[in-house]
Amino acid sequence: MFQEEAHFQDYLRIIRKRQWVIITFFVIVVVSVTISSFLRSPVYKSTARILIEKETPNVLSFKEVLALDTADIDYYQTQYTILRSRSLAKEVLEKLGLLQQAMQEQPRGFSVRGLLSDLSTLLGLRPALSAEAKMRIKEQQAIDNFLRGTITIEPIKGSRLVDLSALSTDPELATRIANTLVETYIKQNLEAKLAASQDAIGWLSEQLKVIEKKVANSEIALLEYKEKHAIISFEDRQNIVM
Repeated sequence: MFQEEAHFQDYLRIIRKRQWVIITFFVIVVVSVTISSFLRSPVYKSTARILIEKETPNVLSFKEVLALDTADIDYYQTQYTILRSRSLAKEVLEKLGLLQQAMQEQPRGFSVRGLLSDLSTLLGLRPALSAEAKMRIKEQQAIDNFLRGTITIEPIKGSRLVDLSALSTDPELATRIANTLVETYIKQNLEAKLAASQDAIGWLSEQLKVIEKKVANSEIALLEYKEKHAIISFEDRQNIVM
């Protein structure tokens, strides 16, 4: 008991001896955090909630009913992947006029892979990239940074709702990004359905032409057969063999 009290008194003595150092360090930390908080721009988050419904045929077979749950899971996972796709992000950036700005503001960080690539190019071990290829790489990197740092997609568990959020230091821009993302996704979804319908119509048209040709050939063959065997048809239900 005496030893524990002695240790405690030693700790207090050390703290009193170094109290100004501790106070100075604490004040420096508080001031630094306060200044960085005031200088840091606030980040605003805008969220848009959408409902993703899967269109199902009116008449289902027994096999389709058994496989419905698995198909639903695959369908929604596919839609989440589309929402995170580069093509959708690129169209959103182009609509908002932010693609070129994102490519210009993109910082070039240090990476071992990039350093080795530059050294290989300088030593002639690999051909230098063209200006067009460099622009494509910068564009993909800007789109990837936009997807990682600006867009968040959060499916609501147990429902068909999805929250699409956009982060930005400008609250109006965050709202525009979220709304444009939703509008572009709906537009692409409708275009995909329209393209599928047009493909189906084209296929049916081709099949109709094939069937019409077969019917015409069958009619010609029937007429030739009647002429060959001298068959005269007065009515649908009455044939006279001359």
